[in-house]
Amino acid sequence: KLFKEWKAKHKDGYFSSAFTMVENDQQAPWQLGYYNPDNNKIATFIIEDATVAAVPEEEIFQKEKNKIKEILLSDIKLNLPEAIEKADAFHKETYPREMPLKKICILQNLDKLGMVWNFTFVTQAFNTLNIKLSATDGKILSHHIASLMDMGKFT
Repeated sequence: KLFKEWKAKHKDGYFSSAFTMVENDQQAPWQLGYYNPDNNKIATFIIEDATVAAVPEEEIFQKEKNKIKEILLSDIKLNLPEAIEKADAFHKETYPREMPLKKICILQNLDKLGMVWNFTFVTQAFNTLNIKLSATDGKILSHHIASLMDMGKFT
């Protein structure tokens, strides 16, 4: 009902992101983002079990002002468990010493990469491992590791 009401008021709005976190094999509720091009804001719907909660539209967090692209569900060939399996296999092969504590998982449509699963693994060594893989064929498109300590000084 909440989504239908929002969609009726924002006919040009579209699905733009899906966000969840996985920690200790427990998945957090899905947060589905819908972009409103009329005001350049995102409405978020949180799906938990059989309930849906709506978060009021918010400003978009982005480094560069690019148009938020629509996610086309017909182009998504990997679901979350399949994508995590591929990201985990790549992680174990490429960064075997980095033990993830939490996995931040975002489905999005990026300008230069297309439909991607964008994973950020927060590791025991206070690093973040970012892996972007194609949501259409599962290929690793980019990856990098960074220290959380380099992101700012802790006091």
